[in-house]
Amino acid sequence: MKILYRSLTLFSIILLTGTLVIISCEKLDLKKFVSVRTLIPEDIEDHSVKGVGFIDDLGDENITDHGFFYAKHSNPTQSDSVVSLGKPLVTGKFTALIDGLDKDSKYFIRAFISDGEKFWYNEEILFSTSGTVFLPVVQTAPVTEITPTSAKTGGEVTADGGAPVTFRGICFGTEAEPDTSTNLIVAGSGNGEFMALLNGLKTDSVYFVRAYAINSKGIAYGNEVSFIAGQTVNVPVVVTTAISEITSINAASGGTVLSDGGSPVTSRGVCWSQMPEPTVNDLKTSDGSGSGEFSSTITNLVPGTSYFLRAYATNVKGTSYGETKSFTTGGNSPNGDWLHYDNGTNYDGIGLNSGGSFDVAIRFEPSQLADYEGWSIVRIRFFPKGAFTDYAVEGFTGQDPDPAAPVFYHEVMNPEIDEWNEVILENPHPINVNTDLWVGYYCIGQPVGEYPAGVDTGPSTPYYSDLIFAGGQWNSMAAIGLNLNWNIRVFIESIDGETKEISLPVKKAPQPEAKPGQKLSPDQIISKSNVNNIQPTQ
Repeated sequence: MKILYRSLTLFSIILLTGTLVIISCEKLDLKKFVSVRTLIPEDIEDHSVKGVGFIDDLGDENITDHGFFYAKHSNPTQSDSVVSLGKPLVTGKFTALIDGLDKDSKYFIRAFISDGEKFWYNEEILFSTSGTVFLPVVQTAPVTEITPTSAKTGGEVTADGGAPVTFRGICFGTEAEPDTSTNLIVAGSGNGEFMALLNGLKTDSVYFVRAYAINSKGIAYGNEVSFIAGQTVNVPVVVTTAISEITSINAASGGTVLSDGGSPVTSRGVCWSQMPEPTVNDLKTSDGSGSGEFSSTITNLVPGTSYFLRAYATNVKGTSYGETKSFTTGGNSPNGDWLHYDNGTNYDGIGLNSGGSFDVAIRFEPSQLADYEGWSIVRIRFFPKGAFTDYAVEGFTGQDPDPAAPVFYHEVMNPEIDEWNEVILENPHPINVNTDLWVGYYCIGQPVGEYPAGVDTGPSTPYYSDLIFAGGQWNSMAAIGLNLNWNIRVFIESIDGETKEISLPVKKAPQPEAKPGQKLSPDQIISKSNVNNIQPTQ
């Protein structure tokens, strides 16, 4: 499935901390045990948001309604926009979808409860409507320095999801899956590593810990880690499995956790590097938890390269490693052995006049692939030129493939612009010599005035080297007078690790005539980024 994503706006959000404050729009004799909180909003989009509230206690009031107030100004009340959810049946968390919001706008929201005359509510939270933003990605660090009443832990925010991480830290408690409504430690903002000290623990009690990170989309949690306050533990004992199934880009290994050291093994796998004694800070697999044997698949390796590998296992005490083993991948270097039509140089970029999303591809017929039965696609190179466009490499089969149904699809995060980018497929794709093969990439959310798809100087092989899906169908750039090839290259490998270059189709298919009725619609016509200086080759 194709996913369009692009963060267009920076967002801000306020996390409520400290003592609960109960506010009313008029002077009321409030009972102290009536309590409602506004939590961080979730699923923030261009025109909608999910409000989140939490009722701690309804007291002995005859509560008849609950919901949310929201407005573009501070301190919204019942006089502003209201989402009413009716009489609450239980205490705890409640949510409501709020739509009809203005894009790229700041709003204030707060949860309320009411008896029909009086209103109780907490402090407000500020959020901004967002465009497409994802939750952050955060990992929980192992717990260390455990004493009878304290412990040290932390985490790392590895991705902000497209909006700044405004708060991050640790939540912990004596029940599984602690969240920000339990014990909470704030440890700054932004991406990167952070640490936190847990104090006031009860000796011999089991605690559960999760890192968290908050952006305008909501709250993300890391993996859960558990420990026992005051318990003495050691690091696990793990051994490395022999390396097998070595190809030019893949290998297999694993390990056995012989002892958990007195605390459950929370993560295990293998790590590898081109330098001796790799660690979990290098490339690694994650192969479950607990003691016993596990298997690991190592992918995205470089052909003809030597590596060092060892198993690892982590518990609350820390990470231990098995013995280091070395191996060398098969095949040749990645600087050749490519299937392509272009001449290897970039000449210009192509885009859509009105902006939007489109696919580009090169195509090979069965007659061109007959000598490559049993081979697979393992890597793809392409030349992106749009800094504000997102990309995903993809493949299709058949004479007129559906762009919504690729046989492989791989999003490319933060590509280098105006450079060749190489993407290694997680699972090599076998070549079917009985049907057409299309390989290319998806330009996602191209803004007006950007030209993200790289091309060479030509001449093209129409309907083979220059295919584009825009205006609802596949077309050749030659059909609108552009005699250029896409900068797309495909690295292939045989089942026994052999690699080979197909610099042009081995058996070049005849060039078809331009097909009637295949012109792009006016609002989707392809544009060159340097219209005044570059003319199509005749």
